[in-house]
Amino acid sequence: MTLTARHPRDRDRASASPAPVPGRRQRWLTAHPAWPVTALLAGYPVWWAFGLGDLSVIIIAIPMVLRMRAWRRGGRPVRVPPAFGLWLLFLVVAAAGIATLGLTAPGTVVSPLSNRLLSFVDRDLTYLALTIVLLFTGNLTETELPRRRLAWLLGLVGIYATLGGLGGVVMPGFQFKSPTGYVLPHGMQQNNLVQAALYPGFSQVTDVLGTIHGRPKAPFEYTNTWGNCLTILLPWLLVAWWSYGSKRQRRWALIVVAAALIPLEIGRAHV
Repeated sequence: MTLTARHPRDRDRASASPAPVPGRRQRWLTAHPAWPVTALLAGYPVWWAFGLGDLSVIIIAIPMVLRMRAWRRGGRPVRVPPAFGLWLLFLVVAAAGIATLGLTAPGTVVSPLSNRLLSFVDRDLTYLALTIVLLFTGNLTETELPRRRLAWLLGLVGIYATLGGLGGVVMPGFQFKSPTGYVLPHGMQQNNLVQAALYPGFSQVTDVLGTIHGRPKAPFEYTNTWGNCLTILLPWLLVAWWSYGSKRQRRWALIVVAAALIPLEIGRAHV
């Protein structure tokens, strides 16, 4: 094969050729840079209904990592919050906990090592995924994800928790098998942690001194998680609707907060 030099006119045409036009997918990503945050928060009931609520953070962290990798390749730095090294130290200590999985604390229920390992992997991957969510969300600009919109998305999950709590009050026994439960092999569904996710319900039914009680938990796996998320996320609804919203939004914010007190009180009474 013979290599021939290009004519100067050809070189000029090549240099003057237009830049490649971005595809539809690239244009959509450019127009919606914060879509993973929206998919995680606004779409949380879908994650829960599909039996993936506990894994939603881990799954959505994957496109976040890929996006931050693209940022770095394009020269956009990924900044970390102050004292981030302390959190990394916590992750190291949490990972080192694998050395204690074979031990049983005195007076506790003995569980199979496989159950402990599954819980350990799930918890540590969740810690790592939450770290990625923190970095991704914190590096989005005000234009890409306005703080008011982020407050609204967090408050929206608080609304979901309020509705789920009311559902737990009205129909405490409601439960269904998620689509993931139909495709996951039966042998992998024996773990209590897995079962809690694969069979979503409105309430966590407990036996207290021989009396059956239902404590609200939707759209989460456990009542404690529901209570924590409700009390943490509803204030963000007040930030979005009360501090920056219209008169109508302020009125709805008060209605949601008042409605949330009903399942909170019932859940507290059944502790």
